[in-house]
Amino acid sequence: MEGFVPHQCNCGKTVESRCRDCSFTAYFCLDCCNHLHQTKHHFHHPEIIQDGVWKLHTVPDRTLSNPYHSCSFSYTRK
Repeated sequence: MEGFVPHQCNCGKTVESRCRDCSFTAYFCLDCCNHLHQTKHHFHHPEIIQDGVWKLHTVPDRTLSNPYHSCSFSYTRK
């Protein structure tokens, strides 16, 4: 791993992900990462650490929506 990676997320769980689109110091547990990127920051590309390497993470159930637009069409980003 490069540089300093904190051991704990702000919630107290172990850091497993980062998002360079949020900030170069944005490290999260998987739950916080998923929640943040499911509800906003839809176009960010978070990564998870696997075997010492950062790999692109697909956020589950990411839904794009606009609360000011009434439409029956929505989709989940895969």
